[in-house]
Amino acid sequence: MKKVLLIAGLCIIAGSMPVMANDADNTPCEVTIIEEQHYDYASQLIEKIKLQRDSIYNTLNLTPAQIKCKNELEKKRYEALEPELHKFCILKHKLKNAEAKQDRTAIKEIEDELKQVRKSIRKISTEHDKQLMEILNSDQRAKYRMIRKLKRQDLKKLQKVQKNGEKPSDLKPFGEKISQPAYAEERHNKTCLWHKMIRKIKK
Repeated sequence: MKKVLLIAGLCIIAGSMPVMANDADNTPCEVTIIEEQHYDYASQLIEKIKLQRDSIYNTLNLTPAQIKCKNELEKKRYEALEPELHKFCILKHKLKNAEAKQDRTAIKEIEDELKQVRKSIRKISTEHDKQLMEILNSDQRAKYRMIRKLKRQDLKKLQKVQKNGEKPSDLKPFGEKISQPAYAEERHNKTCLWHKMIRKIKK
């Protein structure tokens, strides 16, 4: 009887050991990684950039040979941008938390980091734009410069509106038979200087 109880006790102890090991493996580092993945929307930003750039390329009337070169350049562009966009997403979340806590020291440090990340993103874009220019003819380069200029102007206008808090409502009118995301996209396409220019070039 004692032997049976002893064996049963050993089995219970052995069965509980994996659970204890799992608890030990649940380190703060793993929790941080999970949280970062939750707030990382870099892949969504990449897709948005791809859509915007596809709109640009559709206006340039690229040849099959140019399209092949463009695809190779764009692949390298996104590979370089992805880690920087990942940093951008996490820092934006950290900044939001620091602002909620009114931690001025943390806010300053995070804003400095964000400034460096934005600088790195601009550098990557500039370098790949230079490579892209080499495969375009003179007319295509002129179109590309014009579109990029309008895009920058549109971004500055948006930043000014956001800073002044005067952004018009994107809520769809009551009774409109259109989804809210589709309505917001439609409004953006109508008011965006960049989209206006693309429509003009396509005509």
